[in-house]
Amino acid sequence: MKLFKATSEYIQLGKDKVHIKVFEPEQQAKATPILAIPGSVEDGRIFYSNSGRGLAPWLAEQGYTVYVPDLRGRGLSTPKAEKGGGADQTTMLNTDIPAYIDYVKQHSGNSKQHWMAHSWGGIQLLAYLAKNELQVEVEKMVFFGSKRHIATKSWRKWVMVNLAWVRLGEYLVNKHGYLPAIKWKMGSENEHAELYRQTRYWVMNPDWKDENDDFDYAAALQQKNLPLTLLTTGAHDWVLGNPADVARLKWEMGDGDKHKVKVFGKEFGNQRNYGHIDLLKHPLATEEVFPEVLEWINK
Repeated sequence: MKLFKATSEYIQLGKDKVHIKVFEPEQQAKATPILAIPGSVEDGRIFYSNSGRGLAPWLAEQGYTVYVPDLRGRGLSTPKAEKGGGADQTTMLNTDIPAYIDYVKQHSGNSKQHWMAHSWGGIQLLAYLAKNELQVEVEKMVFFGSKRHIATKSWRKWVMVNLAWVRLGEYLVNKHGYLPAIKWKMGSENEHAELYRQTRYWVMNPDWKDENDDFDYAAALQQKNLPLTLLTTGAHDWVLGNPADVARLKWEMGDGDKHKVKVFGKEFGNQRNYGHIDLLKHPLATEEVFPEVLEWINK
């Protein structure tokens, strides 16, 4: 029996209609709601399935209300990513993330929030924190496979990043006017052209600076008192959330000693070596990953 209810809500961002999936406990919710942001070329279903499985439904059963937006052009948001279409990273930081934060605040009636994100969603939240003063109190953050710069070197990295993401990706964006990630099996959702290019710029550059105004995100984060953050990844997340790159992000955030990197794998007492997606999607994650997330936000 499900101990939560799930509803689909929508907010208007310019000409775009953005879908937000809301998971609420059947009983009275705990005080602090959770905002969960998906990563590149994916939608909110990284945090849930249509059958009611996943981190968001699981947390709702523990008493938390969880808000999962489909970013512009993805999932149930409209219109879909297309040539000449909408969102870029600047829009995400200046318009979209503030709208999600405000929606959670208004819907829950609470000025406190926990933030969670998969992969690139964590980088976008950190970039927002670097540039803005918050209108809400963020108590804890949990990221899954989030890295900003991929510095590790391997044949897997060369194939997945240098060859597929950079060279093939740029060719496809120039040809189609957007990244057809679904057709080319790069992800579960297509990507707007400029958002793809801005993401690629940050991934490939050692320095974390804005390509438009040269704003130094890493330097700004060093001056911030960031929420306690748990950075999780899998022992077999060879490229997109390589443990070394995740650990590098921890120090890029500043005050790294107060944040924690947690790698899930057999070497660390788990039943499997998790990867970039199954860290959230594998059935065993309910037993091994999700309880650690709950412990982090509860303590």
